[in-house]
Amino acid sequence: MQSNILSFFDGNPTEIISPLFGLYYWIGFCISFLLIGSLFVFKKFYAKLSQHNNFKYILGIFQIFLFFSFYIIHGLSGGYSWSDYFPFQLCSVLNITSGVLLILPLEGLFNVTFPIIGPVILAFLLPDKTKWVFGPQHFLYYDYYFIHIIIIFSYLYLYLYGHIKFNTAFLKKSILAMTLFGCGVFIFNVSFDKNYLFIGEEGYQANIGGIPFNTGDWVPIARFAFMFVVGVCLLSLTYFMIIKTLFPYFLEKGTEVNPQYENKKKLFTKIWISFKNVNARIKNKNAKTK
Repeated sequence: MQSNILSFFDGNPTEIISPLFGLYYWIGFCISFLLIGSLFVFKKFYAKLSQHNNFKYILGIFQIFLFFSFYIIHGLSGGYSWSDYFPFQLCSVLNITSGVLLILPLEGLFNVTFPIIGPVILAFLLPDKTKWVFGPQHFLYYDYYFIHIIIIFSYLYLYLYGHIKFNTAFLKKSILAMTLFGCGVFIFNVSFDKNYLFIGEEGYQANIGGIPFNTGDWVPIARFAFMFVVGVCLLSLTYFMIIKTLFPYFLEKGTEVNPQYENKKKLFTKIWISFKNVNARIKNKNAKTK
């Protein structure tokens, strides 16, 4: 019994999720999809939940706990140096900011970091199976999925249910913040031979259509430029999706229905009624011809 418990928290387990799109992947993905998707389905429930802060506080504290537990569990393997314990991946940054924002809804921090969930969604859909995602027999499997679920869930929850307003003037600040952060990480990677943000010597490795892709073979500045362009593209795409297709359902912590949402509901209702009327007319014509 004791050995089973210790193996569950082993800092360097040998059995990892494999293959990438196997059963363990789909279990984690489906649960994550359902939890995040519930924000778009159970609107009245979350509106009522938003009127109280206890849920936010508990979720925020849990997210910060997961951040530290990730490094503690990895530290049990004994193969990590001090330079391995920095939150220099985007997921690590948003792991911290999502936890902080659930406890302290800081508008500036939210507006700068909200569009950055785009790259995190990509990392969530295509996890690095060789490093981070372990099978359900290990703590890090749950840690990985919960961290990423809460990142996406918390930002959407805070935005959709009126906890924090999104200011569209912050896009330049988001890009500037990502640029400064990337430059700092690049210098750290070069100085200490690390691969944070995939801009170190190892670079980013993938297999696209059976063709290996490895930016580790590129010169350092090319690795940085490639990841920077990818990051800005994903950030910009997320930004435009937010302002064009995503809008708050409720305002003032779930106490007021967003008029924009109400208008779109009426529009969809009109379209649906028109569709039913057209369908009824077609049926009546078919009945008369018979």
